[in-house]
Amino acid sequence: MRKEVGPVLLRDTFAVHYLQAGGDPFTLRERLGQEESVAVKRYLSMSDGKSEQKAKKP
Repeated sequence: MRKEVGPVLLRDTFAVHYLQAGGDPFTLRERLGQEESVAVKRYLSMSDGKSEQKAKKP
């Protein structure tokens, strides 16, 4: 199944990779132009989940 690439997917991918690379959540919020931290919290949980999945792989 092919997933369409659009602005939302690119923004989400950037945010998750940025946080996984050790980026600061407050800087990410500024870069994305977010006034609320709800989106950044979602990206933090996504990045934590992906880190756990990588750690489980043999």
